[in-house]
Amino acid sequence: NLGEAEVLLSGAVADFAISPDGSRLAYALAAADGWRFFVRELGSLESRELNLRIPNRIVPAPAFSRDGESLLYYNE
Repeated sequence: NLGEAEVLLSGAVADFAISPDGSRLAYALAAADGWRFFVRELGSLESRELNLRIPNRIVPAPAFSRDGESLLYYNE
């Protein structure tokens, strides 16, 4: 038995990535004015919005650096 499932994200999520150490989740969420970007500490109910927006016509995919200190978004 794995226990109960927990909903981590809702809405139009483009893609997501988990940090190399498994402690954070990065994702892009669709909004009327473009994609909004967030990072969430796993185990927390709070997400931190990054100061970054891109147009809706580009679908972003997040990726963490190997050390988990940097985050980039690329168009698949």
